[in-house]
Amino acid sequence: MDEATRVLLVEDEPGDARLVMALLKQARFDRFEISVAIRLQEALERTRDLSFDAVLLDLSLPDSHGMETIRVFRREAPDLPIIVLTGLADREVGLQAMKEGCQDYLVKGHGDGETIARAVLHSIQRKRLESDLFRAKEEYRSLVDALPDAILLCTRNELLPVNEAARLLCRDVSHLRGREFPSLVASRDAAKVGTLIGEVLGGARRSGVVEARVRSCEGGLTEAEIVVLAVGHDSGPAAEVIVHDLTARREADHFRTLASTVFEGSAEAMIVTDASTRIRMVNAAFTEITGYRPEDVIGLTPHVLSSGKHSQEFYKEMWRTLLTSGHWRGDIWNRRKNGEVYVQRLTISAIRGYGGTVENFVGVFSDVTEQRQREDVARHRAFHDVLTGLPNRALLQDRLEQALTQARRRRGGLAVLFLDLDGFKPVNDQYGHQVGDELLRRVAERLRDHVRETDTVARIGGDEFVILLTNVTDRFSVDRAAGSILRALAQPVPVGDITVTVGVSIGIATFPEAGSDPAELIANADKAMYLAKRYGKGAYCHFPVEDDDVA
Repeated sequence: MDEATRVLLVEDEPGDARLVMALLKQARFDRFEISVAIRLQEALERTRDLSFDAVLLDLSLPDSHGMETIRVFRREAPDLPIIVLTGLADREVGLQAMKEGCQDYLVKGHGDGETIARAVLHSIQRKRLESDLFRAKEEYRSLVDALPDAILLCTRNELLPVNEAARLLCRDVSHLRGREFPSLVASRDAAKVGTLIGEVLGGARRSGVVEARVRSCEGGLTEAEIVVLAVGHDSGPAAEVIVHDLTARREADHFRTLASTVFEGSAEAMIVTDASTRIRMVNAAFTEITGYRPEDVIGLTPHVLSSGKHSQEFYKEMWRTLLTSGHWRGDIWNRRKNGEVYVQRLTISAIRGYGGTVENFVGVFSDVTEQRQREDVARHRAFHDVLTGLPNRALLQDRLEQALTQARRRRGGLAVLFLDLDGFKPVNDQYGHQVGDELLRRVAERLRDHVRETDTVARIGGDEFVILLTNVTDRFSVDRAAGSILRALAQPVPVGDITVTVGVSIGIATFPEAGSDPAELIANADKAMYLAKRYGKGAYCHFPVEDDDVA
């Protein structure tokens, strides 16, 4: 069953109240639930405590009379539709009541229940329509006030601001009255603006657009697009003038031009992809470095540049870093269109749009192949012996520290072999430094040939070499390596047109028995080497030395 229409009947005459209630109950098309109040104050209290759909209001009450009754009721219950109950001689009062905001009036004693019911229901509907219209107007007003564009109404006699932006444009509203809009425009633009507004007001055209510099009451000038539209108005011809500030557009255009200039003019290659890494844009430097023209790569992925030198793990880590931090920087080997492999110094940035979703990736890179080559040469010179190409003392120290860390972690062993050539000085003195240098190079080659790839052969000065043996399991394996080296260097060495013979004395220090840090191990291996020389050269000796340790 439909809910009853709740009506508050404000009537201090019991007979009149009973009559209205009886008539409403006769209505066949609706059901009414009626509450009665005999005073205005009582009625107002009822409306605070209970919800009503409409009020039937008598204007002659013990505590209120006439139009003031309506005003008080509307102030206290503005959303409640009011139907005034008036006497036969008070029709003018009823009409006046409607001007005060009532939805309808009824003459007491006239009309049946259907008439009263229709009046109540129609009043409720009219009130709802009024409320909806009011809300729509308020929403429209809020929308217009929220617009960034200034909107003004221009007639032949005055200029009125319509929204907040228009009031801010001119600051002092009264300052606008009676002024023509062209007076707000820079003097050089006033004529074209005035002509457009005059044509719209005169009916020669319905709308038009011009660009001009608008002058605010503070005296500043702003570039604006001025739209003039013909509108209806009670006082006659009128035009709506919309002022759209072009500052943001001009700045956006400027930055677009600037970005385009930077993009195309950059000495660094630039590549822009979509979220799925399909290439959308490349610049001239990209073509210069890679050899690929835009039409070669647009729609493809950057994989087209891949050199194959990097593992899948490398790329997985790259993307993990990029998506986590938004950036990735590093050097990467790629391939030019002609097949040449080169080194890029690359920065990739993820560009996020609305909601934080990645929309683009931007890569900026330069060719650093020559720089990397120079760096590699400098790094090699810093850590390698110039004559033999073997690691020098600094690189030996670093590798020995790493090997000790691994040995401690795995509880393994390692050995340091200190080598000094036997008979090198006589060869150097007899045949000269060139032969001596070549001899050292040949010795370095033999030493490299007689150790594992995981071991290190270093030259630390003159005719002294150090060999680092890693993953040593027992003393026997160290002795076997030392013996192999002795036999290799005991063989004659061809140097140019001559053949020379030298030997070698070897001192051995193993971890952890002979030391626990690089300096201690090298020093003890050096001591053991001098003991090997003392026992007749061409031999090796362990530290600490026992009489039967020399072989």
